[in-house]
Amino acid sequence: MLGGVWVAGATQAVPGQRIGLPVRPPDQAVDYNPRIGNQRVSDVQGKRILVVDDDPLVLRMVEHTLSKRGAQICTAADGMEGLAQFYVNRPDLIIVDVMMPGIDGWGICARLRKLSDVPILMLSALGADTHIVRGLRSGADDYVSKPFSDEVLVARVEALLRRPRMSPSPAR
Repeated sequence: MLGGVWVAGATQAVPGQRIGLPVRPPDQAVDYNPRIGNQRVSDVQGKRILVVDDDPLVLRMVEHTLSKRGAQICTAADGMEGLAQFYVNRPDLIIVDVMMPGIDGWGICARLRKLSDVPILMLSALGADTHIVRGLRSGADDYVSKPFSDEVLVARVEALLRRPRMSPSPAR
């Protein structure tokens, strides 16, 4: 599937020639995006998301991107405020920057993992493999390096929100 068109096979293009691609018949169409009417329903819709970053521009961009898709956004400018907001708001997902004054993103992840299985997405300008591995080992569920596009951010957030949370095993 490419841009809503199912491509059956490769075609040689001749400059100036228009190519018609076969379209999958409606009875074979597969829509992986749930919809209400013509509107795509986002996995972000109605979810509480905490964004912790000391860069106000990043906070505003992430807040704008996710809130226009229906998420309820809470922000914090440092690690301590982020932990406090976690206790107050009980978010469905946390997006946290790595490099912040005070408690950094790795510290936040480690503390939250002792308390909760809430999905955590790390955002960072640190994009080396060692940093990504450290983030994932500290408890993050995913890691996105800055700069990033809105589409990648939304796709990663939606993927994390689709995952079922683990619940404690029932006592026997």
